Amino acid sequence: MTRTGARVVADSDYTFGVENPREQQINDRVADGMLQALVSHGFVADHRAENWAAFRDWQALVNARFEVPTSSITTRMARLLYAISRAAQPRTIVCAGSAWGNALVWLAGGSPEAECTGLDIDPDASAVAVRNFEAVDRAVNILVEDARTVADRLPPVDLLLLDADDAETGKGILVPILESLAPVLHPGSLVLAHDSALPTFARDFVSYRTALVARAAQRTINVPIDRCGLEVTLL
Repeated sequence: MTRTGARVVADSDYTFGVENPREQQINDRVADGMLQALVSHGFVADHRAENWAAFRDWQALVNARFEVPTSSITTRMARLLYAISRAAQPRTIVCAGSAWGNALVWLAGGSPEAECTGLDIDPDASAVAVRNFEAVDRAVNILVEDARTVADRLPPVDLLLLDADDAETGKGILVPILESLAPVLHPGSLVLAHDSALPTFARDFVSYRTALVARAAQRTINVPIDRCGLEVTLL
């Protein structure tokens, strides 16, 4: 069984929520630099992240209306997710392990026209996610489903976020999720995996990257934008 990857970050990272003006400036620059690196290495072909005012408008709305009991999605990570989505402009976005929508919301905000789907086996968290997206007037399909069994009901996926972990195998669950969703992925799909920099999951991500090689991924990189990190892969 899978569960969501959301957990409290107890360190100096800028956490999900409100920032002061100085933090905004620092985080804008950090996220902008990370996105420029992804552009230069061919992960995304466009770069529109200089419009951080649009991000902050979305952030203010989310902060005011979203219910998020706990989260490891920092404001730096929120920026990176938003910017990747905005640069890639996917037609379809799927998040495996969507919880309260606290990661998916940034991808959805970056691509307002994209068809978005969240998958999570927790019905209570999913019910909160439904209310959250309704509160910000963003159409998102929230399914109480195991990501390993739902591929036949999904459209082709341009951008996939993996934010699930398992009580017994940790991020080891990412490999079977990736394999099960293979039929809806295609050359050029972007796959993002949260928590790639956490030492707790280091072995799991070795296996995950091996699976990416087996799928002949064009390139993959660990982006250490915060303590948790994000693995970015171009299939």
